[in-house]
Amino acid sequence: RTPQQIATEVNAINLTISRLSKSLRGQWQIFFTNGQQWQQKDNISLRLKKGDNVQLIKGALGVVFLKKHNTHKRIKVKRLK
Repeated sequence: RTPQQIATEVNAINLTISRLSKSLRGQWQIFFTNGQQWQQKDNISLRLKKGDNVQLIKGALGVVFLKKHNTHKRIKVKRLK
């Protein structure tokens, strides 16, 4: 890839939570207003509620993190839909 292609890549997006549910293991399943569904893949606790604005950030080796605005915590997530 050229440096121009790397510079134009999207590394983070901002989304709004439309619905939440928890699995039996206590991991979040997160539904966004744009129709995307993501599931938490680690055991870090993060308080989320409907209407929260969050940021999805690309990490190393294809990992995606979800970070709530105005906090320093982040959780590892995987896209379902």
